Amino acid sequence: MLTSDDVKRDLPMVKGRYNNKLFWCSVTGRLNQFATVSPYQVIDNKKLVTTVIGPCFHVSWDTVTNAINHNQTLSLD
Repeated sequence: MLTSDDVKRDLPMVKGRYNNKLFWCSVTGRLNQFATVSPYQVIDNKKLVTTVIGPCFHVSWDTVTNAINHNQTLSLD
């Protein structure tokens, strides 16, 4: 199980749902109070994965850590 400090240090990708599509999202902002989560790659088993430049969402570090530890998807709408 990861801790919030582990997530801040490693900045792993987290799954997120944006505009009813599933994405791998980048996590940045390790020195900030909240994590900055941005949609990065579409998760789609039917076609090639494409990289997108998405909006930025501010999410608590505990929420990101919980989503990673329990294989949950963040709702970014």
